[in-house]
Amino acid sequence: MINKTKNSEKKSALIEEAIAQLVESGHHHIKADTPEWESPSRMVNRNSGLEFTPDITAQIHGAKVYAEVAQQTEDERKLVTKWRLLETVASMKKGNFKIFVPRGHLKFTRDLLTRYDMQPEVVKMF
Repeated sequence: MINKTKNSEKKSALIEEAIAQLVESGHHHIKADTPEWESPSRMVNRNSGLEFTPDITAQIHGAKVYAEVAQQTEDERKLVTKWRLLETVASMKKGNFKIFVPRGHLKFTRDLLTRYDMQPEVVKMF
């Protein structure tokens, strides 16, 4: 339980850093999957029935932006499913899908994106 709480706190801190980068680059109407922010809408993958909530949603120049904070995980399949869903929804809505990558997670993220042929915008976190 303590590990899960630590991971949750770490993830929230990383989401806050990603939000700061989005705000700095002119994004607005931000929603985030943390206690401090209004939560983004949940999405359901029709094929698997799994529910996903994006880490962050925002808008810039009228376009919807879906953003995730990448972290290494044992459950790659669920992560890839979530990213593919967000990438698809973003393209359908003429929006953008960004993955914010904290230090130490870039190789894992790039390997996944290459292996599963996904092309979101990859943003290195400060």
